[in-house]
Amino acid sequence: MFSLPLRLVYYYFSCIWGVYFINSKKMDRRRDTYSGGYRSSRTYSSDSQSSRSSRDGGAPYRGRGGGGRGGGRGGYGAPGGRSGADDSTTSGLPAQQPQLFTIPELEQLPPVPPKGTATVRTNGYEIDVSKAKKAYQYDIKWTGESKKGKKFDMNKQTKDDVKFQLKQNALLSVFYKTINQYKDFFRITEGDEQYAYDSGSMFFCQRKLLNDEEVRTFDIDVEKFDQCVKDYYPSLIGATAEIRCTREILPDSLNGDLENDRPAIQYLELVFSQAQRRGGSYLSFGNRFYDRNSKEEIERMPLILKEGVTRSIRIIGEPSDKKLMVQMVPTKATFYDDQSLERLIEHSINGRITDLTHDYKRKLASNAIKHICLETTHLEKKILLVAAGLTTDAANRCFFEYNGKKTDVDEYFREKYNIRLRHPDLPCVIEKKGRDKSLYPIELLRVPENQRVPKAKQGNELNSLIIRKCQMLPSVAVEKIEKNREDADILNSNLIIKNTGARVYPSKLVTAPAKQLPTPSIIFKDTQKTLNNGVFGMQTGDKFIRPATVRKMACILASNRLEPRKAEDFVNQFLRRLQLYGVQVDKPDFYDWSNPDRDYERLEDYAKKGYDFAFI
Repeated sequence: MFSLPLRLVYYYFSCIWGVYFINSKKMDRRRDTYSGGYRSSRTYSSDSQSSRSSRDGGAPYRGRGGGGRGGGRGGYGAPGGRSGADDSTTSGLPAQQPQLFTIPELEQLPPVPPKGTATVRTNGYEIDVSKAKKAYQYDIKWTGESKKGKKFDMNKQTKDDVKFQLKQNALLSVFYKTINQYKDFFRITEGDEQYAYDSGSMFFCQRKLLNDEEVRTFDIDVEKFDQCVKDYYPSLIGATAEIRCTREILPDSLNGDLENDRPAIQYLELVFSQAQRRGGSYLSFGNRFYDRNSKEEIERMPLILKEGVTRSIRIIGEPSDKKLMVQMVPTKATFYDDQSLERLIEHSINGRITDLTHDYKRKLASNAIKHICLETTHLEKKILLVAAGLTTDAANRCFFEYNGKKTDVDEYFREKYNIRLRHPDLPCVIEKKGRDKSLYPIELLRVPENQRVPKAKQGNELNSLIIRKCQMLPSVAVEKIEKNREDADILNSNLIIKNTGARVYPSKLVTAPAKQLPTPSIIFKDTQKTLNNGVFGMQTGDKFIRPATVRKMACILASNRLEPRKAEDFVNQFLRRLQLYGVQVDKPDFYDWSNPDRDYERLEDYAKKGYDFAFI
């Protein structure tokens, strides 16, 4: 983690909260940032009035200092406490002088004799490509023409999940319309199962349609497009497809070299997911697939969990065996629920929508909705937009020119749509398109379904919840893998798979030999802990063999979202707990940062002042 000698007190610090080890010659740093999402304001207070900022490297809290106050519960409580998660067994050691030694490198450790051996099932099915047919990879470029006569890239990248799914569905439909319109060229006689398309700019088939470097352009009949295409490209009046052959794929030429194997693996991953892509029951994001109908509500949050799977192709055994495995890992992901924007904002600010008149709450809400796809509710044909944040001014104070006169958003919606806003005193949502900017009242917007919650907006509490929700017994995992195999039609009877010449063995999961290792133990000064299920916690009698001594430590409050008194109480309880383990910490100094952007320079200042540790 850091290029410094390991100290037990430092390791213990870093497991609990962010800690910086200060060295004037060399420093590494870690920092937790808040992006206004689901790090709920229930956990943090608003602007604290009990601390004062100090931009000159940090000034101490007035009248504060460290102390030895104890108290608390669980792992940080009074003597005799025990962490509720600790399932280890503690036993005494015979009186003897402890032997200290340097931990060797992993490769130098002696082999550990296993307690036993077993055969375990893995999370995938074997694929035999020894008789797989040659295939060809093609690049395809889609160009559309609008009613204004402008050409545009139909595969233009989009970052938000809602538009991404709509674009994938539209291009998938356009692709199969195109190859069926030109059946003779694409040599389609009975079906199109020999084609595998990635819903973007690449497809594979077992026929060589073009010579090397040859390019062919096709005019597409847009009148016969499906409705999903017309909805995604509303101004489309013409379209062309330009294809070229880019490489030959030999699935049976695997040799373990990444550059050689990647195209074949990419081809097979597409083949084994094609039925699921075309079925429409799953959302696809690369090699991750989520059930559209899955909807597990999260308590007290406007979010849901969707079940899904991560699927990939892996080489098993020696490459010369020509054996692969289609690996499937059951998983879950957090999605926004289909809801009004007001509900989402009220949760993110932990208050009512009318609280947005306060600048602090408005900033929280602005960060929470940034980059989220929204849809209008006041129009017969809904408009999708990506939020860039909230305006500083209210709807009745956001002015612009309309029909040659100055008007505001509130008046504009009243005159144009005969809509009287319920909250004209609240800010508007900003949509940016290049240099252009559009404003929408919050009450006329919804959050559409099928968009994931970005990691940056989840926070520690939600991340922990997702981890717990994804935990399952091996038997349950096997059931989910088998269900997903059925949903993806991973069978030899699947014509898309059959046409490749590859064969899958769906009757049983791949097995592998396994060794059962002895249960690990951790030796302290007078005790030894044997782990039962891998959950480790220290009791007050577990003292370190050589406890650290922290000569000088700075405790820094780097966010105004945490009350200083709560932070100081936590630090004092934490230090009291360390003392029970034999660690000596002198009285710490408390500091407040109003602007944490200069943390690296400030840490250098603390190093010059002689601090050993900075507890953030």
